[in-house]
Amino acid sequence: MANLAIMFERIAKGPILGVVIGWDARELRSNRGNFEQYGKLITWNLARPILDYEYDSGYGGADCHAVYAWTETQVIFVTEYDGSTSLAEVPRNPTPCKPNFNGN
Repeated sequence: MANLAIMFERIAKGPILGVVIGWDARELRSNRGNFEQYGKLITWNLARPILDYEYDSGYGGADCHAVYAWTETQVIFVTEYDGSTSLAEVPRNPTPCKPNFNGN
């Protein structure tokens, strides 16, 4: 188990400037979900309470919202590899770096 908001804060290299929240995989499976902020760019102050929950980061598929978050230098997002859910990041701007495959 992991806390989604805390995981974003741990990987962020500076303040989180904006967030877009997508559907929670559990909501898609149950055909529920009426959150008016889905797909809208919101501040971290608005997003954090929504994402402040424990999710199963182990195998078995995504157990959390799809999220994109921006800092000055990064784009952070939820990724799933072989059924395990975690966060990944890419540079926000063209940057010399060592590219990697999603989920690695």
